[in-house]
Amino acid sequence: MKLAELRSVDVGFHGGQVLTLRLSEEERSALVDAVRAAGEGRSLHTVRSPDAEVVLDLARVAYVRCELEEQRVGF
Repeated sequence: MKLAELRSVDVGFHGGQVLTLRLSEEERSALVDAVRAAGEGRSLHTVRSPDAEVVLDLARVAYVRCELEEQRVGF
């Protein structure tokens, strides 16, 4: 997978910690769906990025922030 195909996603936790990941659109969508379904008894979700696999406790997730546009350097 090319880095250009990845989006920056911040996962914020109760207590103030933030985990920033670069995720494919499929992984980002699955994470958002899992957070939405967390109230239905699901508590753990595995996220796979190119450099790590992270297991999240959805009960502790406060928010998910997704980058909308590709970041650019310059004027």
